[in-house]
Amino acid sequence: MATKSKTASPPKTFTNAIDMLRDEMATSTTRYVQVVGEFMTDYLLEHPEDQNTVLNSGKSIKGSVEQMKTEAAKHKEFNVAVLDDETAFGIVLKYYGLKDKRGKRGTGTAATGTSSAPDGAPSPEGKAEEEPDPFDLDVLMGGL
Repeated sequence: MATKSKTASPPKTFTNAIDMLRDEMATSTTRYVQVVGEFMTDYLLEHPEDQNTVLNSGKSIKGSVEQMKTEAAKHKEFNVAVLDDETAFGIVLKYYGLKDKRGKRGTGTAATGTSSAPDGAPSPEGKAEEEPDPFDLDVLMGGL
């Protein structure tokens, strides 16, 4: 009885980076992949000139999450490694070979927590706190 040989299917070719990102997101149940994929999709919608760089990079969302994990580990305290959102997404952009064209909102450094006030200062009393970000990478990657 002859057995069928398993042949690898040819790699998918994409016409744009957003389709590539969405394909990876569709095949992953990992929350980190979903969050970073949404960030990159939004970034590329705002900066379509960067699609070819991402498309031709040969890199993956999962790889960018691993890069964040590596960078966060460099700043580990009490067995916890955390990055603020600005730093985490900056690492993702650098991983893909992109210049960070976003407006800066934070300090851009590794941290053990976040604050809605500038430079990590506590929020002034009497001011309403901002709603928590449902895609806060500090929370998502807090145990890494």
